[in-house]
Amino acid sequence: MELKIYNQNGELKLTVSTSSSSTWNTELMTENAVSASFTHPFYVPLDVNDYVLLSGIKFSINKEYKPKQKSTQEYTYSVKFYGPEHDAQRVMYLNLTDGQYDVQFSLDGSPREHLKKWVDNMNRIYGREVWSIGDVVAAPNQTIEYNNLNCWDALASMAEASRRNGGRTDLR
Repeated sequence: MELKIYNQNGELKLTVSTSSSSTWNTELMTENAVSASFTHPFYVPLDVNDYVLLSGIKFSINKEYKPKQKSTQEYTYSVKFYGPEHDAQRVMYLNLTDGQYDVQFSLDGSPREHLKKWVDNMNRIYGREVWSIGDVVAAPNQTIEYNNLNCWDALASMAEASRRNGGRTDLR
């Protein structure tokens, strides 16, 4: 399979043919990632936010990657590109009120209010509206303590609170 790797500005950085050991693994609330293995004649470091497009989905690198030198004219790569939901692992879940950015706070609200704060935090890193709230089943207010969590873990806390109340949510 041929992969085109772009830098964070959308400029083509590298085009490669992957080995047969390359995979796309998708597991709900666990992982959505492309593991790409290939060789290339040049040393090309891959940076955070470099990405590939696969089936219309943008998969990005979450940490800088440096290839290994196999010979004087060949470098080997074994790099992982993560789906957009993994951005939630890098974004702190903050209480964004009155210019304050608190990492430790309590929120007593409906599932929609908790999700609204999650969406606001996720959209904060993009600088535009990428995430929005879909259908949310009405449920009683729930108090959740958020203590220095990233958005991924905050969402897990919301899901657990929703499960206890028998509800479900849908993010789009």
